[in-house]
Amino acid sequence: MIGTDTEVFGIALGHEFIAANLYHRRIIGTICRSLFDVQGIRMSELKKHPSDIAKAAVKYLATLEKSPKTKRVNEEVLWLFIESLKGDGADCVELKDGTYALKANWDAYYGGAISGFLDWFLPRKVMMGDDAIKRVPGILRKFVQWSFDQGYFDEEHREDFMDSLPRGKTGEVKRLRELEKMLFTLHSPDPGAWARGELDKVKPLNAKRRPEKVEEGYMEFVRADGDTGYFRADRKKIGPVLLTKAITSKFKAGDVANLTVGKFGDAWHVLETGNVYPEGTMG
Repeated sequence: MIGTDTEVFGIALGHEFIAANLYHRRIIGTICRSLFDVQGIRMSELKKHPSDIAKAAVKYLATLEKSPKTKRVNEEVLWLFIESLKGDGADCVELKDGTYALKANWDAYYGGAISGFLDWFLPRKVMMGDDAIKRVPGILRKFVQWSFDQGYFDEEHREDFMDSLPRGKTGEVKRLRELEKMLFTLHSPDPGAWARGELDKVKPLNAKRRPEKVEEGYMEFVRADGDTGYFRADRKKIGPVLLTKAITSKFKAGDVANLTVGKFGDAWHVLETGNVYPEGTMG
């Protein structure tokens, strides 16, 4: 279950990695980004797509008067956005080298394409440092506005795209990432062990206890009660789940967390954690 959340793009290497959990994914992602910074291959990949979204991205990137590092971040974000749109095979065309490129244009999409990228694709599939991922909404907002100004789509599309990029979106992305890290500490006695290579210390806190019952999967956060929380999963009510007040204060009703929880006596304990998604993502 948790593994489905952690199959991610190897940004630098062109491979997929399966990290043991969210925290491990962040560590590997930092390594991959440093390798990517040396390669700088995304612009050439963008030019392969016949889609006017990719053509707009290439032209937009050429207008940026930013530092090399900022340009690379913008380039990578727009490349990832187009990769997310390739999920529908009908929107792609096979190239001579056997790879697939996006053919669908701006006018084939509405705001759902952007919200799906931010709320689903990025946390589920992409290894990117926290500072960079918090910049994604702003980067997309500027790109969308520039594309509209250049006549790539009409006002109706612009409004729908921008509705998926509200000003508070960056804060929301930050909240969800922080919540994921905090949840991870509930079942790992030493979150830094993976980074130090001390794999023998990467183990569940409840490894020596057998839960009476286990539930796993996507769970919707319903409400908080002090340092415990209540969730709903497939019409089942799960709780109280021991969390901490710091964590329950971060949750919002409707958030969906990928969890494995075990019941020990009257309370549930967190055994494994994956990503946390905003309300409506799983619908």
